[in-house]
Amino acid sequence: MINVCDLIPFLGQKKEEHEKIEELISEIINASNSLIRIDEGDIRSLFQEGGEINALDVSVYASEEGRMNMMMEQINNSAKSFEPYNRVLVYFFFPKNNSLTMAEIGLFSDWIESLPGDMLSKFGLSTHSPQTIRAIVLLQRNNSSI
Repeated sequence: MINVCDLIPFLGQKKEEHEKIEELISEIINASNSLIRIDEGDIRSLFQEGGEINALDVSVYASEEGRMNMMMEQINNSAKSFEPYNRVLVYFFFPKNNSLTMAEIGLFSDWIESLPGDMLSKFGLSTHSPQTIRAIVLLQRNNSSI
């Protein structure tokens, strides 16, 4: 497992939150079948300024009608409790036999563009076996913007 502490500082994190975020970052970095990969350099450059990172881990069934609308609604509603933030990393996992469409990625892009202020964001995509679409979302307000 990668030592995430070597990549980014976690200020103000409780131990259990820190461990969960470390696990999620490791999962992103080590994702197999990546179509758009996130690596250590991406993590380091996005979160290098420090500040508390908050994590969301949401999923919807891949066969659901309006699945990406439901996913983005979950992300948006949950992310509101962590405002203000100005760093966002989103990593999507989806089944190879039920992949995300360009229109669905557009819904994600629309959400990123709707966020206020100077936002830095990165995203990645990977296939996985479960018949769900899953998003790991990491949000941070860096200390220099407080």
